[in-house]
Amino acid sequence: KAKVAAAKEVAKLEAEEKAKVAAAKEVAKLEAEEKAKAAAAKAAAKLEAEEKAKAAAAKLEAEEKAKAAAAKEQVTLEAEKERLANTYQYHQVKSNETIFDIAEKHKVSVMALRTLNDITGETTIRKGMELKIRKK
Repeated sequence: KAKVAAAKEVAKLEAEEKAKVAAAKEVAKLEAEEKAKAAAAKAAAKLEAEEKAKAAAAKLEAEEKAKAAAAKEQVTLEAEKERLANTYQYHQVKSNETIFDIAEKHKVSVMALRTLNDITGETTIRKGMELKIRKK
């Protein structure tokens, strides 16, 4: 009887030991799963941060391109303004001055002066009018 009782006790202890080992394995498995979840969350956060950084870089690049385009446009406008300033001069009509006098003074034809300033046969030039004259 004692041997049987001892054998039962040994079997019971072995079963308990197996249960402890199984429980320890389960705990280790759960801990590993938690670590994996944490690693996945960390990786996802890293990817999200990288995407935000890429978006910020793309936005910055677009802003830089827009600034460069605006600067180029400004240079173009300034060049055109200077070209036009060097293309025309202006004459303010004085008292008793005729279109013929002005054309002769600036060595341009009356027709060119009329065309450039939209002066028709019926248009009277008056003192103070500013006429555009193409530079030579």
